[in-house]
Amino acid sequence: MNKKIPKNTIKRLSIYLRCLNKIFEEGVTTISSSELGDFLDLNPAQIRKDLSYFGEFGRQGLGYRIDKLRKAIKKIIGITENQNIILIGVGNLGKAILNYNILAKRGFTIVAAFDQDPELIGRIINNIGVFDIKKIKEVISGKDIKCAILTLPPDKIKIIVNDLVEIGIKGFLNFVPITLKLSKEVKIINIDFSSSLESLMYYLQNNSK
Repeated sequence: MNKKIPKNTIKRLSIYLRCLNKIFEEGVTTISSSELGDFLDLNPAQIRKDLSYFGEFGRQGLGYRIDKLRKAIKKIIGITENQNIILIGVGNLGKAILNYNILAKRGFTIVAAFDQDPELIGRIINNIGVFDIKKIKEVISGKDIKCAILTLPPDKIKIIVNDLVEIGIKGFLNFVPITLKLSKEVKIINIDFSSSLESLMYYLQNNSK
């Protein structure tokens, strides 16, 4: 695919998929862009534009077949099969993510968690084993793992990420408040709660005025 896809379009694909999954479970088989827009409070034209980057999925006057659109979006995102991931750092946030059962429904399986705390190593949390962080390469060998969730202390992250890249991890969901400079082949998405809250407060303050 040679077209440059806007980042916000990629983010919205996940929102569309979540909504379509819910509607499909309720027994609905077709949906129009206007109906989908009503569910998500989005402009139908924006939905049609987002989807048009990847092909034609609906028919005018008939809307979208939900089962086909779900499959198409999953293929675009890259989750046609279950994706194995690992979690690094089993503190309070790490434990919460391990117990977040909805991940499996969305096509992601945390196959192992890692920490350096002797009191955590060897524990089982929501059927997921916690291993010594020094044994990452040994534990994940042959499991086709490309992504890792990072929830470890900031002072440990740079060395560990470099080690993970060396053993083939190419994608990171980073909850650690630190900026990482990685090669172009490696993708990192930063989740910064404090910045999001600050943005929220800005909008609330300006709306009130």
